[in-house]
Amino acid sequence: MKLSFQSWIYFSFFLISNVLLSYFPLSLTLQIWIFTFGVLIPFGAALWIILEKRRKEPSPATHSTPVLIDIPNDSTPPMGLWIVFILLILFTRLYRLTSIPFWPVGDEGIYSTIALSTMKKWNWTLLLTQGRMDPLLIWFMGLFFRIDSPSLVSLRLFTTIFSIATALLSYFCVRPYLPRSTAFIFCWLSAFSFWEFSLMRFSTHQVLILFFEILGLGSLGYYLKSKKPICQQLWMTALICCNILGFYSYINWSVIWFFMLLVLIIFSFQKPSIQKTILYFFLITVLSILPLVLARLAPSGLSYINAIFDISNIFSSFFRYLKNIFYDSKTSYPYAPDWGGMFDPVTSSLILIGVLYSFKKLGKKLLCLLGFGLFICLLPGVLTNYVELHRITPSLPFWMLLAALGTESLFSKEYPHRIWPWFAILGILSLGINVFNFVGPYCDLKRAIPERQWRVVEYEDAYRLLKHQSEETGPLYVFLEFYSDYSDKTINLAVYPFNCIENPALKNVAPRFAAIMADVNYTPFFVKNFPDLKMKILKTDNYTNNAQSPYGMFIVPVSQISPSILKNWIAADRIYRTTDRILLNKTSVDTWSQLYESTSQIQNLCNNDPFLTAVYWEKYGYLKFYDGDYQAASTAYKTAVKKGIPAAQLYYGLGVCLKKMNKDQEANKAFQKANLISNEISNRVHN
Repeated sequence: MKLSFQSWIYFSFFLISNVLLSYFPLSLTLQIWIFTFGVLIPFGAALWIILEKRRKEPSPATHSTPVLIDIPNDSTPPMGLWIVFILLILFTRLYRLTSIPFWPVGDEGIYSTIALSTMKKWNWTLLLTQGRMDPLLIWFMGLFFRIDSPSLVSLRLFTTIFSIATALLSYFCVRPYLPRSTAFIFCWLSAFSFWEFSLMRFSTHQVLILFFEILGLGSLGYYLKSKKPICQQLWMTALICCNILGFYSYINWSVIWFFMLLVLIIFSFQKPSIQKTILYFFLITVLSILPLVLARLAPSGLSYINAIFDISNIFSSFFRYLKNIFYDSKTSYPYAPDWGGMFDPVTSSLILIGVLYSFKKLGKKLLCLLGFGLFICLLPGVLTNYVELHRITPSLPFWMLLAALGTESLFSKEYPHRIWPWFAILGILSLGINVFNFVGPYCDLKRAIPERQWRVVEYEDAYRLLKHQSEETGPLYVFLEFYSDYSDKTINLAVYPFNCIENPALKNVAPRFAAIMADVNYTPFFVKNFPDLKMKILKTDNYTNNAQSPYGMFIVPVSQISPSILKNWIAADRIYRTTDRILLNKTSVDTWSQLYESTSQIQNLCNNDPFLTAVYWEKYGYLKFYDGDYQAASTAYKTAVKKGIPAAQLYYGLGVCLKKMNKDQEANKAFQKANLISNEISNRVHN
């Protein structure tokens, strides 16, 4: 019996299987059966057919330029499809810019907070945040905030610009390697993949990685195809610049650089004239990153990498990543969907067909090179101890190449003149699934794994409340530092446009109201001292197990705050902001309370102000606790209760410290006191 590789038949098997595995709650046994008979066996059978046929035929010819495939009668994308493509890019990037997802994650708050300080006073620190992240994202963000005033809109617009540029430039950057039809398909599938959707709304380093990777691959291709020396020099300069900026974007750029260097070395055997240029490429890029290397080798420079690096279970890690990519990416949320895999079933099936088509169409050396490139681009994730799909963003162009080749396999031979109507169906289907996933299941808090729900609902509620208040009564004094959460600063950036404490453009404005975000257990203090107080308990998602008492937003007429108290609050808030930025850059060799020493001057502001006193000692006890100094932490909580306000959360913190010191009897008394006060306040607030 003569067997042949019929792309549509295998695509149908893969598509049905991927839909079932991705979107239906099946038992493990049934998943194994579907994967075996719907994916594994058909894929193995098709691969066997292709390899048997290739064994009897001559190997495809190799090229001295980086051409991946040749397509006779290559079809040009219709102008109408180009117009639809561009309009869809703009629509998907700008639609509900600040509300999908409904709120930034904590990492975005950290980066934007440090970018704010960079905007005001530039510094050349190379490793930033506790994770010792590379600086380019924060530098670019700081410069962008000088152009577009910091806000929730500017935060999202920052990455949107990179996403639009990446999507539009990708066609021209892959043209040295692919025919016009395949290059357009690559752009479409890449621009409307969920991977790109997540990057366009995340102010994280990966959006820069993909942007410079696409530009770098394009520069590499045009360099290898250029025949004029001046053109070669220009493209090599662009390639070197992309690599330098990539290194300063994120540490996983090293795998991209290594792949590009390998490509240059391989093609130098066919074009000996470029061997000297390769040496320049190597030396310039290596010398340019020496400051970054020295910073990494300094104490704590590799602390985060050492914490997540793990090669003990590399094979299981590899398969976990494949599962997250194709079928189930819940464990990588919010950097991936929690409904299905990172790729929708259409794209996943096209990738599998693309793998088979690559074995059928590509030469052995080229096949090995691309396979090696995909493998090393997976290493930044595979060599870590938990799954986070954004770590393997460098692999995205390789996956999209396979999907584009898979699409060509479906249409190029049987229906060369009908490729665009057929592709439009598949492309719109893939786009529709990803848009629905992004605006629907991805934003549904009920679906998210509680421990990975990294968007704070309280802050979003606070922002809506404060924005409404500012629209009615003008800019506000917004005090956001009188609670213990130093790490999530998303609310600070959001309220920056109307916060007179931080925004220098409002320095001559006299606000009518002040808003204080603090623990709800401070309610008695505000009720007693401010007759016209407006107070709201901020909503929570109710899906996380959070023992901490909720936050309250207290809105007070400025006329009811004495000038001296107001002055001290503003001074304390600014000191805490500065300290928080120091804490966000904490190294592994620093202690928490050591970095808090700069706030000791706040004690001079606490005279006759029990609220500031309680806040100061609460923060001090909180950080002493994290240092493991439970004795000092308990003393701080006792001082907060005695000299400040006997609030429930202070007694609870004291009880936890005493429990750690094995003083169970005293701890139980503190917990009982906390519960008693908390119940009283809860009754008063709700009544």
